[in-house]
Amino acid sequence: MENLTKYKNADFDFFTHLTQFLKPQVYQAGTEIIYQGHVPVAAFYLLGGSLTFKKRNKTVAKIENGEHFLIGATELLRNKKFPYSVTLSTDAQVYILCRSTLLELIEHDHLPCPQDRHLSKHPA
Repeated sequence: MENLTKYKNADFDFFTHLTQFLKPQVYQAGTEIIYQGHVPVAAFYLLGGSLTFKKRNKTVAKIENGEHFLIGATELLRNKKFPYSVTLSTDAQVYILCRSTLLELIEHDHLPCPQDRHLSKHPA
């Protein structure tokens, strides 16, 4: 199994503020939220549920009770292909975060800016 701790961010207390602006979406078990080899169309902040990460249809990791996982943000912002397919193993509540929402969170210091020469916390 691969180490997927880079997707774990348990200190996202500020996401409670998102409830003012966003409503969590409920997805059913078996829903594939990110496809391997595709740039994600959104990032997903998991409020609870279980995930399965697959590479070439082989399970590489399972996350049980995956509270506070942010998935796909770096790939979305960097316009990079996601290395895994991500399927919800159980029903789950998620916040769907588009690129502009992520950039706003970075701008207001709620998310660390990914280290990338194509991204700037404060655009010129």
